[in-house]
Amino acid sequence: MSDKRKAVMAALMLMMLIGQTVAIPLIIPIAVGFAASSVFGYWLGIQDSENYQELIQQYEAQLTSNTVQNDINTRLYLQEIYARDNNIISLGQDLLKYSENYAWALAKYNALKVIDYELTQNGSDFLTAKTKAKQAAHDVVYNYYLNLTRNIITLANESAGLLNYSLNYYLSNVRVSTVEMFVTGSQADGSIIITYSKITYNPNTGSYAVTYSGTTDKQVYANSIILSTATVSALGNSYTYNVVKAQVQNTNSYDPDPYAWVTINKVLIGGDLVYDRSNYTVILSQIDSEYNMINANIDAYIDGLAQDYVANWNVTQLIDPYILAGLLNNDLNQTGYYGYAAAELALLGLNTTGINKTITITVYDGNNTTTLEGWLFTDWTGTLEVGKNYTTDSSYKWFFVADDGIYDLTGYNFTVGTIRDWQDNELTNVTLTRYISHTGDVLKMYDELAQIRQLYEEYINNLQAMAAGGSGGGFSLSEWWASLDQAAKIGVIAIGAVGVYAILGRRR
Repeated sequence: MSDKRKAVMAALMLMMLIGQTVAIPLIIPIAVGFAASSVFGYWLGIQDSENYQELIQQYEAQLTSNTVQNDINTRLYLQEIYARDNNIISLGQDLLKYSENYAWALAKYNALKVIDYELTQNGSDFLTAKTKAKQAAHDVVYNYYLNLTRNIITLANESAGLLNYSLNYYLSNVRVSTVEMFVTGSQADGSIIITYSKITYNPNTGSYAVTYSGTTDKQVYANSIILSTATVSALGNSYTYNVVKAQVQNTNSYDPDPYAWVTINKVLIGGDLVYDRSNYTVILSQIDSEYNMINANIDAYIDGLAQDYVANWNVTQLIDPYILAGLLNNDLNQTGYYGYAAAELALLGLNTTGINKTITITVYDGNNTTTLEGWLFTDWTGTLEVGKNYTTDSSYKWFFVADDGIYDLTGYNFTVGTIRDWQDNELTNVTLTRYISHTGDVLKMYDELAQIRQLYEEYINNLQAMAAGGSGGGFSLSEWWASLDQAAKIGVIAIGAVGVYAILGRRR
Protein backbone atom coordinates (compact mmCIF):
# COMPACT_ATOMS: atom_id res chain seq x y z
CA MET A 1 0.00 0.00 0.00
CA SER A 2 1.50 3.34 -1.04
CA ASP A 3 2.17 6.20 1.36
CA LYS A 4 -0.55 8.24 -0.29
CA ARG A 5 -3.03 5.39 0.02
CA LYS A 6 -2.13 5.00 3.68
CA ALA A 7 -2.64 8.72 4.19
CA VAL A 8 -6.06 8.61 2.55
CA MET A 9 -7.19 5.62 4.58
CA ALA A 10 -5.96 7.21 7.79
CA ALA A 11 -8.18 10.17 6.97
CA LEU A 12 -11.15 7.95 6.15
CA MET A 13 -10.62 6.02 9.35
CA LEU A 14 -10.82 9.23 11.31
CA MET A 15 -13.99 10.31 9.55
CA MET A 16 -15.69 6.97 10.15
CA LEU A 17 -14.70 6.28 13.73
CA ILE A 18 -14.91 9.63 15.52
CA GLY A 19 -17.60 12.25 15.67
CA GLN A 20 -15.47 15.31 14.98
CA THR A 21 -11.83 16.03 14.23
CA VAL A 22 -9.33 18.82 14.45
CA ALA A 23 -8.53 17.94 10.86
CA ILE A 24 -11.53 19.87 9.57
CA PRO A 25 -9.45 22.39 7.55
CA LEU A 26 -7.79 19.56 5.64
CA ILE A 27 -10.18 16.60 5.68
CA ILE A 28 -13.18 18.20 4.04
CA PRO A 29 -16.49 16.36 3.63
CA ILE A 30 -16.42 14.18 0.54
CA ALA A 31 -19.03 15.20 -2.03
CA VAL A 32 -20.79 12.04 -3.13
CA GLY A 33 -22.94 11.13 -6.09
CA PHE A 34 -26.57 10.44 -6.91
CA ALA A 35 -29.14 10.87 -4.15
CA ALA A 36 -26.68 10.80 -1.26
CA SER A 37 -24.98 13.36 0.92
CA SER A 38 -21.72 12.52 2.62
CA VAL A 39 -22.15 9.82 5.21
CA PHE A 40 -19.04 11.15 6.88
CA GLY A 41 -19.82 14.84 7.19
CA TYR A 42 -22.79 14.56 9.52
CA TRP A 43 -20.76 12.87 12.25
CA LEU A 44 -17.77 15.12 11.80
CA GLY A 45 -19.95 17.94 13.07
CA ILE A 46 -19.51 19.95 9.88
CA GLN A 47 -22.32 18.93 7.52
CA ASP A 48 -24.74 21.76 8.21
CA SER A 49 -26.02 22.88 4.81
CA GLU A 50 -29.18 21.58 3.21
CA ASN A 51 -29.22 20.41 -0.41
CA TYR A 52 -33.00 20.20 -0.78
CA GLN A 53 -33.11 21.88 -4.19
CA GLU A 54 -30.44 19.56 -5.54
CA LEU A 55 -32.41 16.54 -4.33
CA ILE A 56 -35.56 17.86 -6.01
CA GLN A 57 -33.69 18.41 -9.27
CA GLN A 58 -32.35 14.87 -9.15
CA TYR A 59 -35.86 13.54 -8.61
CA GLU A 60 -37.37 15.64 -11.40
CA ALA A 61 -34.66 14.46 -13.80
CA GLN A 62 -35.95 10.90 -13.43
CA LEU A 63 -39.57 11.68 -14.19
CA THR A 64 -40.90 10.64 -17.60
CA SER A 65 -44.25 10.61 -19.42
CA ASN A 66 -44.70 6.96 -18.39
CA THR A 67 -46.59 6.71 -15.09
CA VAL A 68 -45.48 3.12 -14.44
CA GLN A 69 -41.85 4.14 -14.84
CA ASN A 70 -42.45 7.16 -12.62
CA ASP A 71 -43.87 4.84 -9.97
CA ILE A 72 -40.70 2.76 -10.05
CA ASN A 73 -38.41 5.80 -10.12
CA THR A 74 -40.21 7.49 -7.23
CA ARG A 75 -40.05 4.43 -5.03
CA LEU A 76 -36.39 3.79 -5.85
CA TYR A 77 -35.44 7.40 -5.29
CA LEU A 78 -37.17 7.65 -1.92
CA GLN A 79 -35.66 4.32 -0.94
CA GLU A 80 -32.21 5.72 -1.72
CA ILE A 81 -32.84 8.73 0.49
CA TYR A 82 -34.16 6.44 3.21
CA ALA A 83 -31.08 4.21 2.87
CA ARG A 84 -28.81 7.26 3.00
CA ASP A 85 -30.39 8.38 6.25
CA ASN A 86 -30.22 4.87 7.68
CA ASN A 87 -26.52 4.71 6.82
CA ILE A 88 -25.80 7.95 8.61
CA ILE A 89 -27.98 7.15 11.61
CA SER A 90 -26.68 3.59 11.95
CA LEU A 91 -23.18 4.98 11.84
CA GLY A 92 -24.13 7.52 14.49
CA GLN A 93 -25.56 4.91 16.83
CA ASP A 94 -22.27 3.06 16.70
CA LEU A 95 -20.19 6.22 16.93
CA LEU A 96 -21.92 7.41 20.09
CA LYS A 97 -19.97 4.81 22.04
CA TYR A 98 -16.71 6.31 20.84
CA SER A 99 -17.84 9.93 20.81
CA GLU A 100 -17.85 9.70 24.60
CA ASN A 101 -14.07 9.23 24.46
CA TYR A 102 -13.74 12.21 22.18
CA ALA A 103 -16.00 14.45 24.27
CA TRP A 104 -14.01 13.65 27.41
CA ALA A 105 -10.80 14.45 25.54
CA LEU A 106 -12.20 17.81 24.43
CA ALA A 107 -13.16 18.59 28.02
CA LYS A 108 -9.80 17.49 29.37
CA TYR A 109 -7.47 19.31 27.04
CA ASN A 110 -9.44 22.53 26.92
CA ALA A 111 -9.66 22.58 30.72
CA LEU A 112 -5.93 21.95 31.04
CA LYS A 113 -5.12 24.83 28.73
CA VAL A 114 -7.33 27.20 30.71
CA ILE A 115 -5.91 26.08 34.07
CA ASP A 116 -2.36 26.50 32.87
CA TYR A 117 -3.01 29.91 31.32
CA GLU A 118 -4.88 31.27 34.33
CA LEU A 119 -2.30 30.10 36.90
CA THR A 120 0.91 30.79 34.99
CA GLN A 121 0.09 33.79 32.79
CA ASN A 122 -3.08 35.54 33.93
CA GLY A 123 -2.37 35.69 37.67
CA SER A 124 -5.64 34.01 38.67
CA ASP A 125 -6.07 32.16 41.93
CA PHE A 126 -6.77 28.43 42.01
CA LEU A 127 -10.54 28.75 42.43
CA THR A 128 -10.86 31.21 39.54
CA ALA A 129 -8.73 29.03 37.27
CA LYS A 130 -10.80 25.98 38.10
CA THR A 131 -14.09 27.81 37.56
CA LYS A 132 -13.00 29.06 34.15
CA ALA A 133 -11.71 25.61 33.23
CA LYS A 134 -15.07 24.07 34.06
CA GLN A 135 -16.86 26.59 31.88
CA ALA A 136 -14.46 25.96 29.00
CA ALA A 137 -15.00 22.21 29.30
CA HIS A 138 -18.79 22.57 29.42
CA ASP A 139 -18.73 24.90 26.41
CA VAL A 140 -16.60 22.71 24.16
CA VAL A 141 -18.61 19.57 24.96
CA TYR A 142 -21.89 21.41 24.41
CA ASN A 143 -20.74 22.80 21.06
CA TYR A 144 -19.63 19.36 19.91
CA TYR A 145 -23.00 17.76 20.65
CA LEU A 146 -24.79 20.83 19.32
CA ASN A 147 -23.11 20.24 15.95
CA LEU A 148 -24.24 16.62 15.94
CA THR A 149 -27.80 17.66 16.83
CA ARG A 150 -27.93 20.28 14.08
CA ASN A 151 -26.62 17.80 11.53
CA ILE A 152 -29.38 15.28 12.24
CA ILE A 153 -31.95 18.08 12.07
CA THR A 154 -30.49 19.09 8.71
CA LEU A 155 -30.87 15.52 7.54
CA ALA A 156 -34.48 15.39 8.74
CA ASN A 157 -35.24 18.69 7.00
CA GLU A 158 -33.86 17.50 3.67
CA SER A 159 -35.74 14.22 3.78
CA ALA A 160 -39.04 15.79 4.84
CA GLY A 161 -38.78 18.36 2.06
CA LEU A 162 -38.21 15.70 -0.56
CA LEU A 163 -41.00 13.52 0.85
CA ASN A 164 -43.45 16.43 0.70
CA TYR A 165 -42.56 17.21 -2.91
CA SER A 166 -42.55 13.61 -4.15
CA LEU A 167 -45.74 12.56 -2.31
CA ASN A 168 -47.66 15.50 -3.75
CA TYR A 169 -46.38 14.66 -7.23
CA TYR A 170 -47.04 10.95 -6.86
CA LEU A 171 -50.60 11.28 -5.54
CA SER A 172 -51.45 13.86 -8.22
CA ASN A 173 -49.76 12.36 -11.28
CA VAL A 174 -48.69 8.75 -10.75
CA ARG A 175 -51.06 6.83 -8.43
CA VAL A 176 -49.90 3.37 -9.53
CA SER A 177 -49.12 1.68 -6.20
CA THR A 178 -50.74 1.60 -2.77
CA VAL A 179 -49.54 4.44 -0.54
CA GLU A 180 -49.72 3.95 3.23
CA MET A 181 -49.14 6.97 5.44
CA PHE A 182 -48.95 6.21 9.18
CA VAL A 183 -49.86 9.36 11.08
CA THR A 184 -50.35 10.85 14.52
CA GLY A 185 -52.82 13.59 15.33
CA SER A 186 -56.26 14.28 16.71
CA GLN A 187 -59.05 16.82 16.78
CA ALA A 188 -61.99 17.58 19.05
CA ASP A 189 -65.62 17.31 17.99
CA GLY A 190 -67.42 18.73 20.96
CA SER A 191 -66.54 16.45 23.89
CA ILE A 192 -65.27 13.73 21.55
CA ILE A 193 -61.58 13.36 20.65
CA ILE A 194 -60.96 11.83 17.23
CA THR A 195 -57.54 10.15 16.92
CA TYR A 196 -56.00 9.38 13.52
CA SER A 197 -53.49 6.61 12.78
CA LYS A 198 -53.33 5.96 9.02
CA ILE A 199 -54.24 7.26 5.56
CA THR A 200 -54.20 4.75 2.69
CA TYR A 201 -54.44 5.39 -1.03
CA ASN A 202 -55.91 2.49 -3.06
CA PRO A 203 -54.85 2.63 -6.74
CA ASN A 204 -57.55 0.13 -7.76
CA THR A 205 -60.38 2.44 -6.68
CA GLY A 206 -58.52 5.75 -6.77
CA SER A 207 -59.80 6.46 -3.26
CA TYR A 208 -58.41 7.14 0.20
CA ALA A 209 -59.27 5.43 3.48
CA VAL A 210 -58.63 7.03 6.87
CA THR A 211 -58.07 4.87 9.96
CA TYR A 212 -59.26 6.56 13.17
CA SER A 213 -60.91 6.03 16.54
CA GLY A 214 -63.16 7.95 18.92
CA THR A 215 -66.16 8.58 16.65
CA THR A 216 -68.60 6.88 14.30
CA ASP A 217 -68.62 9.89 11.98
CA LYS A 218 -66.72 9.22 8.78
CA GLN A 219 -63.28 10.80 8.46
CA VAL A 220 -61.80 11.52 5.04
CA TYR A 221 -58.52 12.66 3.53
CA ALA A 222 -58.80 16.32 2.51
CA ASN A 223 -56.41 16.06 -0.48
CA SER A 224 -53.67 18.20 0.97
CA ILE A 225 -50.09 17.44 2.05
CA ILE A 226 -47.80 20.21 3.25
CA LEU A 227 -44.33 20.75 4.67
CA SER A 228 -44.66 21.87 8.28
CA THR A 229 -42.58 21.89 11.46
CA ALA A 230 -42.36 20.15 14.81
CA THR A 231 -40.14 20.63 17.85
CA VAL A 232 -37.74 18.30 19.63
CA SER A 233 -35.99 18.81 22.97
CA ALA A 234 -32.25 18.20 23.19
CA LEU A 235 -29.27 19.64 25.08
CA GLY A 236 -31.63 21.65 27.28
CA ASN A 237 -33.17 23.49 24.33
CA SER A 238 -36.06 23.14 21.91
CA TYR A 239 -35.29 22.78 18.20
CA THR A 240 -37.58 23.11 15.20
CA TYR A 241 -37.34 20.66 12.32
CA ASN A 242 -39.37 19.89 9.20
CA VAL A 243 -42.13 17.30 9.10
CA VAL A 244 -44.78 16.43 6.52
CA LYS A 245 -48.46 16.79 7.41
CA ALA A 246 -51.67 15.61 5.75
CA GLN A 247 -55.11 17.17 6.16
CA VAL A 248 -58.14 15.15 7.27
CA GLN A 249 -61.79 16.13 7.54
CA ASN A 250 -64.58 15.15 9.90
CA THR A 251 -67.78 14.72 7.83
CA ASN A 252 -70.03 15.54 10.79
CA SER A 253 -71.99 18.49 9.39
CA TYR A 254 -72.38 19.98 12.88
CA ASP A 255 -68.65 20.27 13.46
CA PRO A 256 -67.82 24.01 13.07
CA ASP A 257 -64.13 23.28 12.40
CA PRO A 258 -63.96 19.85 10.71
CA TYR A 259 -60.38 19.99 9.38
CA ALA A 260 -57.20 18.87 11.14
CA TRP A 261 -53.54 18.38 10.22
CA VAL A 262 -51.90 15.10 11.15
CA THR A 263 -48.16 14.39 11.11
CA ILE A 264 -46.87 11.70 8.76
CA ASN A 265 -44.50 9.41 10.66
CA LYS A 266 -43.95 6.57 8.21
CA VAL A 267 -44.64 6.05 4.49
CA LEU A 268 -44.80 2.87 2.42
CA ILE A 269 -45.28 2.89 -1.35
CA GLY A 270 -46.11 -0.46 -2.90
CA GLY A 271 -45.16 -2.07 0.40
CA ASP A 272 -41.67 -0.50 0.36
CA LEU A 273 -40.71 1.61 3.36
CA VAL A 274 -39.48 4.98 2.07
CA TYR A 275 -39.67 7.25 5.14
CA ASP A 276 -39.57 6.84 8.93
CA ARG A 277 -39.53 9.99 11.06
CA SER A 278 -38.62 8.06 14.23
CA ASN A 279 -35.11 7.48 12.85
CA TYR A 280 -34.32 11.12 13.48
CA THR A 281 -36.06 11.54 16.83
CA VAL A 282 -34.50 8.39 18.29
CA ILE A 283 -30.92 9.36 17.40
CA LEU A 284 -31.51 12.90 18.68
CA SER A 285 -32.64 11.42 21.99
CA GLN A 286 -29.51 9.28 22.13
CA ILE A 287 -27.28 12.29 21.45
CA ASP A 288 -29.08 14.19 24.20
CA SER A 289 -28.63 11.31 26.66
CA GLU A 290 -24.92 11.02 25.87
CA TYR A 291 -24.43 14.76 26.33
CA ASN A 292 -26.32 14.87 29.63
CA MET A 293 -24.27 12.00 31.05
CA ILE A 294 -20.96 13.70 30.25
CA ASN A 295 -22.10 17.20 31.17
CA ALA A 296 -23.29 16.04 34.60
CA ASN A 297 -19.83 14.67 35.44
CA ILE A 298 -17.58 17.40 34.05
CA ASP A 299 -17.36 19.50 37.23
CA ALA A 300 -16.23 16.63 39.46
CA TYR A 301 -13.72 15.57 36.83
CA ILE A 302 -12.24 19.07 36.49
CA ASP A 303 -12.02 19.36 40.30
CA GLY A 304 -9.74 16.33 40.36
CA LEU A 305 -7.86 17.39 37.26
CA ALA A 306 -7.12 20.86 38.64
CA GLN A 307 -5.98 19.53 42.01
CA ASP A 308 -3.71 17.01 40.34
CA TYR A 309 -2.25 19.71 38.09
CA VAL A 310 -1.32 21.96 41.02
CA ALA A 311 0.09 19.12 43.09
CA ASN A 312 2.19 17.33 40.55
CA TRP A 313 3.06 18.71 37.15
CA ASN A 314 3.25 21.54 34.68
CA VAL A 315 0.97 21.27 31.68
CA THR A 316 3.45 23.07 29.43
CA GLN A 317 5.38 19.78 29.30
CA LEU A 318 2.39 18.15 27.62
CA ILE A 319 2.60 17.28 23.94
CA ASP A 320 -1.00 18.25 23.34
CA PRO A 321 -2.77 16.38 20.50
CA TYR A 322 -4.09 19.63 19.07
CA ILE A 323 -0.66 21.23 19.11
CA LEU A 324 0.82 17.98 17.83
CA ALA A 325 -1.63 17.98 14.94
CA GLY A 326 -0.56 21.46 13.93
CA LEU A 327 3.15 20.68 14.18
CA LEU A 328 2.87 17.51 12.19
CA ASN A 329 0.99 19.13 9.34
CA ASN A 330 3.56 21.69 8.28
CA ASP A 331 4.41 19.45 5.34
CA LEU A 332 0.91 18.53 4.19
CA ASN A 333 1.88 16.71 1.02
CA GLN A 334 3.98 14.11 2.78
CA THR A 335 2.89 13.94 6.39
CA GLY A 336 -0.34 15.80 6.98
CA TYR A 337 -2.78 12.97 7.29
CA TYR A 338 -0.38 10.93 9.39
CA GLY A 339 -0.12 13.86 11.73
CA TYR A 340 -3.83 14.08 12.26
CA ALA A 341 -4.13 10.32 12.49
CA ALA A 342 -1.61 10.24 15.31
CA ALA A 343 -3.26 13.12 17.14
CA GLU A 344 -6.76 11.75 16.81
CA LEU A 345 -5.78 8.20 17.68
CA ALA A 346 -4.63 9.67 20.96
CA LEU A 347 -8.18 10.90 21.49
CA LEU A 348 -10.03 7.84 20.26
CA GLY A 349 -9.30 5.18 22.84
CA LEU A 350 -9.37 2.16 20.47
CA ASN A 351 -6.74 -0.56 20.50
CA THR A 352 -4.72 -0.63 17.31
CA THR A 353 -1.85 -2.48 15.68
CA GLY A 354 -0.12 0.89 15.60
CA ILE A 355 -0.06 3.86 13.27
CA ASN A 356 3.52 2.87 12.37
CA LYS A 357 2.76 -0.76 11.49
CA THR A 358 0.65 -2.42 8.81
CA ILE A 359 -0.61 -5.98 8.67
CA THR A 360 -1.89 -8.22 5.90
CA ILE A 361 -4.76 -10.57 6.72
CA THR A 362 -6.78 -13.14 4.80
CA VAL A 363 -10.47 -13.12 5.71
CA TYR A 364 -12.58 -16.24 5.23
CA ASP A 365 -16.23 -15.94 4.22
CA GLY A 366 -17.48 -19.43 3.45
CA ASN A 367 -15.61 -20.56 0.36
CA ASN A 368 -14.47 -17.01 -0.41
CA THR A 369 -11.29 -15.36 0.81
CA THR A 370 -10.35 -11.70 0.84
CA THR A 371 -6.84 -10.36 1.45
CA LEU A 372 -6.58 -6.94 3.09
CA GLU A 373 -3.62 -4.76 4.01
CA GLY A 374 -3.83 -1.93 6.50
CA TRP A 375 -4.62 -1.39 10.18
CA LEU A 376 -6.81 -3.18 12.70
CA PHE A 377 -8.78 -1.14 15.26
CA THR A 378 -10.58 -3.00 18.03
CA ASP A 379 -11.51 -2.89 21.70
CA TRP A 380 -10.22 -6.47 22.05
CA THR A 381 -6.82 -6.81 23.72
CA GLY A 382 -4.13 -9.28 22.78
CA THR A 383 -1.29 -10.09 20.41
CA LEU A 384 -1.51 -10.92 16.72
CA GLU A 385 0.99 -13.46 15.35
CA VAL A 386 1.97 -14.18 11.77
CA GLY A 387 0.45 -17.41 10.48
CA LYS A 388 -2.10 -17.68 13.26
CA ASN A 389 -5.86 -17.90 12.68
CA TYR A 390 -8.26 -15.74 14.70
CA THR A 391 -12.02 -15.89 15.17
CA THR A 392 -13.45 -12.48 15.99
CA ASP A 393 -15.50 -12.27 19.17
CA SER A 394 -18.83 -10.56 18.45
CA SER A 395 -18.76 -8.88 21.87
CA TYR A 396 -15.99 -6.60 20.57
CA LYS A 397 -15.68 -4.11 17.72
CA TRP A 398 -13.40 -5.13 14.84
CA PHE A 399 -12.64 -2.50 12.21
CA PHE A 400 -10.03 -3.05 9.51
CA VAL A 401 -8.88 -0.07 7.46
CA ALA A 402 -7.56 -1.14 4.05
CA ASP A 403 -6.72 0.78 0.91
CA ASP A 404 -10.18 0.17 -0.52
CA GLY A 405 -12.52 0.55 2.41
CA ILE A 406 -13.31 0.14 6.08
CA TYR A 407 -14.40 -3.37 6.95
CA ASP A 408 -16.15 -4.96 9.90
CA LEU A 409 -14.55 -8.31 10.70
CA THR A 410 -17.09 -9.32 13.34
CA GLY A 411 -18.12 -12.95 12.90
CA TYR A 412 -15.34 -13.78 10.43
CA ASN A 413 -12.16 -15.84 10.72
CA PHE A 414 -8.92 -14.31 9.54
CA THR A 415 -5.29 -15.36 9.28
CA VAL A 416 -2.43 -12.93 9.77
CA GLY A 417 -0.17 -13.04 6.71
CA THR A 418 2.49 -10.41 7.32
CA ILE A 419 3.26 -7.65 9.80
CA ARG A 420 5.56 -4.81 8.72
CA ASP A 421 7.00 -1.86 10.58
CA TRP A 422 7.58 1.65 9.26
CA GLN A 423 10.94 0.55 7.77
CA ASP A 424 9.21 -2.29 5.87
CA ASN A 425 10.82 -4.89 8.12
CA GLU A 426 8.75 -8.04 8.65
CA LEU A 427 7.72 -8.78 12.25
CA THR A 428 6.49 -12.02 13.78
CA ASN A 429 3.86 -10.45 16.03
CA VAL A 430 2.33 -7.18 17.20
CA THR A 431 0.61 -6.36 20.48
CA LEU A 432 -2.53 -4.27 20.23
CA THR A 433 -2.05 -0.94 21.96
CA ARG A 434 -4.55 1.50 23.37
CA TYR A 435 -2.76 4.81 23.37
CA ILE A 436 -5.31 6.62 25.51
CA SER A 437 -8.10 5.42 27.80
CA HIS A 438 -10.59 8.18 28.58
CA THR A 439 -12.03 6.85 31.81
CA GLY A 440 -12.34 10.19 33.61
CA ASP A 441 -9.67 8.99 36.08
CA VAL A 442 -7.20 11.80 36.76
CA LEU A 443 -4.64 9.30 38.07
CA LYS A 444 -4.28 7.92 34.55
CA MET A 445 -3.18 11.30 33.23
CA TYR A 446 0.53 10.56 33.51
CA ASP A 447 0.26 7.37 31.49
CA GLU A 448 -1.72 9.24 28.85
CA LEU A 449 0.95 11.91 28.54
CA ALA A 450 3.63 9.29 28.06
CA GLN A 451 1.55 7.57 25.42
CA ILE A 452 1.02 10.82 23.53
CA ARG A 453 4.78 11.29 23.53
CA GLN A 454 5.06 7.77 22.13
CA LEU A 455 2.80 8.82 19.27
CA TYR A 456 5.08 11.75 18.58
CA GLU A 457 8.10 9.44 18.43
CA GLU A 458 6.26 7.13 16.04
CA TYR A 459 5.44 10.08 13.85
CA ILE A 460 9.11 11.07 13.71
CA ASN A 461 9.95 7.53 12.61
CA ASN A 462 7.26 7.69 9.93
CA LEU A 463 8.60 11.03 8.73
CA GLN A 464 12.13 9.67 8.45
CA ALA A 465 10.96 6.59 6.58
CA MET A 466 8.91 8.61 4.12
CA ALA A 467 11.76 11.06 3.56
CA ALA A 468 14.14 8.18 2.88
CA GLY A 469 11.67 6.74 0.38
CA GLY A 470 11.41 10.03 -1.47
CA SER A 471 7.64 10.23 -1.27
CA GLY A 472 6.07 13.53 -2.15
CA GLY A 473 3.74 15.36 -4.45
CA GLY A 474 0.37 16.90 -3.82
CA PHE A 475 -2.66 14.84 -2.92
CA SER A 476 -6.19 15.50 -1.74
CA LEU A 477 -9.20 13.46 -0.73
CA SER A 478 -11.35 15.20 -3.31
CA GLU A 479 -8.96 14.18 -6.11
CA TRP A 480 -8.94 10.61 -4.84
CA TRP A 481 -12.74 10.56 -4.69
CA ALA A 482 -13.01 11.94 -8.22
CA SER A 483 -10.73 9.17 -9.47
CA LEU A 484 -13.11 6.42 -8.30
CA ASP A 485 -15.67 4.91 -10.63
CA GLN A 486 -19.36 4.99 -9.72
CA ALA A 487 -19.35 1.43 -8.38
CA ALA A 488 -16.52 2.26 -6.02
CA LYS A 489 -18.31 5.38 -4.79
CA ILE A 490 -21.49 3.43 -4.15
CA GLY A 491 -19.41 0.90 -2.23
CA VAL A 492 -18.04 3.62 0.02
CA ILE A 493 -21.49 5.15 0.48
CA ALA A 494 -22.81 1.70 1.38
CA ILE A 495 -20.66 1.64 4.50
CA GLY A 496 -23.39 1.68 7.08
CA ALA A 497 -26.08 -0.26 5.22
CA VAL A 498 -25.44 -3.24 7.49
CA GLY A 499 -24.37 -1.23 10.47
CA VAL A 500 -21.46 1.03 9.43
CA TYR A 501 -19.54 -1.33 7.30
CA ALA A 502 -18.44 -2.21 3.80
CA ILE A 503 -19.31 -5.72 2.64
CA LEU A 504 -16.52 -8.26 2.91
CA GLY A 505 -15.62 -10.24 -0.17
CA ARG A 506 -16.09 -7.33 -2.56
CA ARG A 507 -12.80 -5.78 -3.62
CA ARG A 508 -13.50 -2.41 -5.15
